[in-house]
Amino acid sequence: MVVPSQSRIVRLSAIALGCGLVCLWTTGCDLTVAPKQDTTEKTQASVESPASNNTIASTGLGVSADSASSESNNLADNSTPSTALLLSPDAPSASDSSKASSLDDLPTAQADETVTPSLPSPASKQITVQEVKSDDPVLMVRHLGDLDRAIEDLLLASKRMDEKAIKETAASLARMKLAAGQHLASLSAANPEQVKLGTKAQLIALSHLSGLKDVQAAKQLAQFATRLLTSDDTELRHQGQVVLFGFKIQELQNGLLSDPDELIALATDLVSDPKYRGRLEMTSLAHAIEVLHQMGYAPQATAVEQSVFSAFADQADAGLRNEAWNQLTRNSQSLQNLMNSLQGLGTDQFDVGAVMSAARGLLMDFPNAVTLEMIAGLVTNIEYSGQVALSSDLSSWIDSEIQRLPSGYSATTIRAALAEHRQRMGWIGRELVLNDLQDMSGAELDLKRYEGKVLLVDFWATWCPPCLKEIPHIRNAHETLPSKDFAVLSINMDQDAQQLSKFLAKNSPAWPTYRPAQGDTQSLTQQFGITLFPLTMLVDRQGRVVNLHVRGENIITQAKKLLSP
Repeated sequence: MVVPSQSRIVRLSAIALGCGLVCLWTTGCDLTVAPKQDTTEKTQASVESPASNNTIASTGLGVSADSASSESNNLADNSTPSTALLLSPDAPSASDSSKASSLDDLPTAQADETVTPSLPSPASKQITVQEVKSDDPVLMVRHLGDLDRAIEDLLLASKRMDEKAIKETAASLARMKLAAGQHLASLSAANPEQVKLGTKAQLIALSHLSGLKDVQAAKQLAQFATRLLTSDDTELRHQGQVVLFGFKIQELQNGLLSDPDELIALATDLVSDPKYRGRLEMTSLAHAIEVLHQMGYAPQATAVEQSVFSAFADQADAGLRNEAWNQLTRNSQSLQNLMNSLQGLGTDQFDVGAVMSAARGLLMDFPNAVTLEMIAGLVTNIEYSGQVALSSDLSSWIDSEIQRLPSGYSATTIRAALAEHRQRMGWIGRELVLNDLQDMSGAELDLKRYEGKVLLVDFWATWCPPCLKEIPHIRNAHETLPSKDFAVLSINMDQDAQQLSKFLAKNSPAWPTYRPAQGDTQSLTQQFGITLFPLTMLVDRQGRVVNLHVRGENIITQAKKLLSP
């Protein structure tokens, strides 16, 4: 298996093109640094859009998979849109206040401030925050930041708390945040940014409460959002617009909105300003699409999908761009055809022609740059699976199709993927060159010692599970093939030499292991265009690279071909 490198996670996750395909392509590891072990509990208070039919699962990439929230689908008639609308990473929060003013040296609450007892501490997690009501706007800004951190603590503690305790504590924090936001926004001493922060805090707090099925808070949220539509601040107007769009979605669900076409106009208006095309808007629009499909309004859902793609197709954020494409192609037969054609990847039953035909069909149905970008992302995964010839054919076809893209499209992402592929392919037929490598004793690598032998070169890392799974196959080849004709050269890409020393002490491979003399693994990745680990090369008796990605039982098979007279 391979796991995509972190530098390519966003691109590769969307490139997978369909639900479940990442499972087929988890065939490599991060190429630059070992993944850090995060032993702390960390929870992000954000919600992705509902999963569509072709939403891509994370490869551990990342790459980051945010779960969908359908909380608003389960609320009663008088309930409100999901709080996801205001808990998106792009949505403002009180913790953003540090951007407006430094909080490092703020004074603590003074005796003349109104202070109430701290919140109860359910279960084993101590939630410590006190209500503050001060005429000093700076202190109120700090208080809002403290409340945000308390909410984060609650999320972390939720696994150890019963549902009732979670809801009660969350409601208490939200009401405290609402009161703090109202007070800050009303202070005559507050500057415009502080007033705005207080306004945002109210919107978020009401959204929290309405998500907890507080009917009164839901009514307040609707009224508050409606008032924001007349605000002089464009951001606040847009925030109100997002909330009211969520209410419209719910009205449709609850039978209070009879004309689904109304959502089309609202969706288009929601992303009319390029400045407000982020995760918050994508989450709202994806929710609308999901609801329209669920209720049988396919034409309206398609119209919103088109609107979403038009707005996000040229976004610099690859995640948003890819999600828009996922929405556009969610029920596509041509996409399904491509997914099906890849099912046999890595097996003897794999149909090379079916992949090329399906790729052409997908681009024909969705003739846009993002489709080509998605297909380009398949090249590396197909190559690393061992289908080197197919990856080259696909790369050449994509290269020709780039010429047909609109003149304003830079195709940077597509060209980068193809360039990495071509760099690796360029080694086939060339003499292997390896410089400035040494073993753990400091002895330099001399390729001349391998002259006249078939050589397996393995670029790997100790923190890469697929690399470690390959070691038994390499050992088998090393023991099976005659040592006078066959050799293994291991090139370790760990940045930490001590980590390699520990590994070698426990495992002691029978073949030599080298690493960059100065620890500069980056120069090697650039030299060979390595984007995934492990990368294996088979070198003939003349020292020329003849094949890439030779792994498993295929090592012996391919090596024997080169050893034959």
